[in-house]
Amino acid sequence: MPRWGRDRARRRSTLLAGALALGLLAGCGGSGSKPPTLPTDTSIALSGETLVPASGGLCDLKGVIQNLSVVQVNAVLQWQALDATGKELGTTSLTISDLNPGETRPFLATGFVSSDSLVACSKIVTFPLKNSTVTKS
Repeated sequence: MPRWGRDRARRRSTLLAGALALGLLAGCGGSGSKPPTLPTDTSIALSGETLVPASGGLCDLKGVIQNLSVVQVNAVLQWQALDATGKELGTTSLTISDLNPGETRPFLATGFVSSDSLVACSKIVTFPLKNSTVTKS
């Protein structure tokens, strides 16, 4: 093979190796990537959710979370406080980190908050889960 042909082949292989390396780096996720989201209904279970009186007529929400998946997960949970008419009074949120496969852990979400005040426990009739996101740790 003539010299110019070898140089061209060498440049092509160098470019190909560089492109492959960039592709592998992009596929590995880098620091800006988000962890994969898991389906909440099959990856965690919540139980024993009850309101717990706190000072000043307010209340916290306690319960238990269980990791149903085979990987360690993080969960971000948000409940809404509803009155007797179904009107949302406020929300409370909680982040649970590094929940191991099969692990059961108690939690306590402190206080329900509206856009401008804390929500009195006496006004809360029900408190359904509003949003949840589960990601692989």
